[in-house]
Amino acid sequence: MISLVSTSLAATAFFLGLKLVGPSRASILSTAELVISVVAAFVLFGEVLSGSQLFGGLLILFAAVLASLSWFCVCVCVCMVYIAPPFGSKYV
Repeated sequence: MISLVSTSLAATAFFLGLKLVGPSRASILSTAELVISVVAAFVLFGEVLSGSQLFGGLLILFAAVLASLSWFCVCVCVCMVYIAPPFGSKYV
């Protein structure tokens, strides 16, 4: 019963948030779910985090921030067009 309530509550909250922020931002924000779960386990249950777990959480948050920045996508595309061809394949 507890799992049914918590699952339905989480799904309902996600879909309400999806309407509020839109699908692109909702997908980016949902990547933080893993990090929030680990932090909650640390705070609420006293779970011990290893250095690799902390580093992985930082990588997830960093990737979410980069994905949310539209200028980053533009920079990557520009680099692929103007910088990659001299160093990579002539078909890039």
